[in-house]
Amino acid sequence: MNKQKKELNMKIILWFIRVFIINEGRGKYGSYVYPIKKEVTNNLPDNMVARTICTFTGPKVQIRLKYVLDKGVLNHELAHCRQCGRLLILHPILYKLSKHYRLLSELQAYREQVKEYQYTKFNEFTWIIDRLVNEYNIKFNRTIIRELCVYTFADILSLNNDKKLHTKRD
Repeated sequence: MNKQKKELNMKIILWFIRVFIINEGRGKYGSYVYPIKKEVTNNLPDNMVARTICTFTGPKVQIRLKYVLDKGVLNHELAHCRQCGRLLILHPILYKLSKHYRLLSELQAYREQVKEYQYTKFNEFTWIIDRLVNEYNIKFNRTIIRELCVYTFADILSLNNDKKLHTKRD
């Protein structure tokens, strides 16, 4: 029974990844644009380069000065802004209380970062797996998180590989 429950949980997680992360909630769920406040600060915990805070007046991004021009980090935080916009005040509550929701939120945000950095190989995002395992209190084993990352980023990696092949030929 326990094995069946784990398999069902994994199927549900993969469905959420496909619908809300890879398809970015398009279609029936729509896309949202909200006013975003940006604050450059170095008053963040040591392990953070940026963070998004959901407020009643809209999301607020705090980012370290060193990373202000890093489009990957900005896109990561903008993904969190869209999450705030979709669920409003429920987003920070779910993020805090549900390791499944926290994992899905971070996978979606890191997907945007991987797009920007134009990774072409799976070993280029091992740092993301390390952060998901060690920094976010998700408590899934490394193998499961790696498989979820591979599933989430696979289409981006193949697209980036195609782009690099075309530029080499030209």
